[in-house]
Amino acid sequence: MRTDYRFIILLILIATLPIISFSLGLLRLTFRLPPQSPEEKPKTPRPLKPKSEDDCSQCRAKKDSPPGIHEVRPTPRPWCGVKSNRGRKKTICTQGYAFNNRKCSYYHIMDADIHALVGYESHGKNESIQDLRYQVSGK
Repeated sequence: MRTDYRFIILLILIATLPIISFSLGLLRLTFRLPPQSPEEKPKTPRPLKPKSEDDCSQCRAKKDSPPGIHEVRPTPRPWCGVKSNRGRKKTICTQGYAFNNRKCSYYHIMDADIHALVGYESHGKNESIQDLRYQVSGK
């Protein structure tokens, strides 16, 4: 008599399948993470932000101080006198634009004959928005 091993292995698998699935179900229930509940943070008062210049003590001090106390910067040399004569000439008017880096000597100077801003490109789909380049730092 010849024994068919494939048939015996199939019977063992069919008999152990419910036991394996039950064990996996128990494992899944055992290692399931508890539902996340939002942790309540201790209530601290929000920092108050001033709504106007009158609410801020530093702004109020600036406003109340005499006008001569503020720092007065000397006008720097015009950029056309600092740079070399080589290169392309300015073709796009930059009058009214200023560089906003406080450390720079050309800070908030809007005169096109003095400042080092050059219009070089524009972008925008519906309207043309001028791109400016600061020649001192190249940004």
